[in-house]
Amino acid sequence: MATALLVVLAISAVVSLFLCWAYTSNTVEFRRMNGQLAAMKDMHDRTQGLLNDTAEYATRNPKMAAVLDALKLRVQTNTPVTKPPSK
Repeated sequence: MATALLVVLAISAVVSLFLCWAYTSNTVEFRRMNGQLAAMKDMHDRTQGLLNDTAEYATRNPKMAAVLDALKLRVQTNTPVTKPPSK
């Protein structure tokens, strides 16, 4: 009986060590990926801010508007709404 209990204890210890290692490695990977995600969000926000500032500047400088149009970065948001002809 004692031998069986020692075998169960040894198996339990090995499984516990494996689960501890798996948890630790997953936590490390999660933190690393969170850091990368934060860096990508920061880069996206900075790029979007630069594009917004450039679009704002393009409203005052037609040469910049031409550059944005050539790069297909300009989004037309102020398009006039056309009404259907009345009968």
